[in-house]
Amino acid sequence: MPYTGLLLSEAIDEAIPYMKGYPYVLHSPVESFETVEMENILATRRAVPATDQKAARLIVIHRLYAPCLNYIPSLTRHKRNAETNILLFGSYLDYEMVGDMLKPTFGSGITKIFPRGGIVCFTMDYLLENPQHIKRALAYVVVLSRS
Repeated sequence: MPYTGLLLSEAIDEAIPYMKGYPYVLHSPVESFETVEMENILATRRAVPATDQKAARLIVIHRLYAPCLNYIPSLTRHKRNAETNILLFGSYLDYEMVGDMLKPTFGSGITKIFPRGGIVCFTMDYLLENPQHIKRALAYVVVLSRS
């Protein structure tokens, strides 16, 4: 049965395991209802806040912080560890084209980001400045996904 709080998502069961003592780090606004809800979800699954950032096996980041991921402490080190799960959670308001009309869409949930450690990451600015690297980057990703 999916969780039915503010963070509506069927991905909670597969993203956040029921493991007593599972160390996590949460990056989220303190005053947010979604932060409180995520802390409750983590507590019911027996996860514990990591006393040492290096020991964390679950990194949970609110969607509000998505534009500034590169400023999150130790995130690069966590991306190098394929055993660490990095999740993006929270609600969002976006827009989509429906026919010739732009309509708002609301969503919420949990998304796993940087799968397999996210060893290769490119910013849009980099790809725009170096379009010749796109072909090599895509070839690398295709080779990784076949193995």
